Amino acid sequence: MSSHSTVSDPPKTRWLSTSEAAAYLGVSVNSVRNYIAGGRLKVHRMGPKLLKFNVAELDRFVEGRCKR
Repeated sequence: MSSHSTVSDPPKTRWLSTSEAAAYLGVSVNSVRNYIAGGRLKVHRMGPKLLKFNVAELDRFVEGRCKR
């Protein structure tokens, strides 16, 4: 019998589309685009036209907005 320690997998990053991010934040898609253009929201380009948003980063964005 071999003994080995199990290593848990690192948490997987959850990605949302622009419309999903807008729904998650409770704002319009245009608001999300304005946040990106203003440098207030980080977006990841997965291709020439494919934008994805990290849920953890969206949560930090919301926390930052609530502190104002």
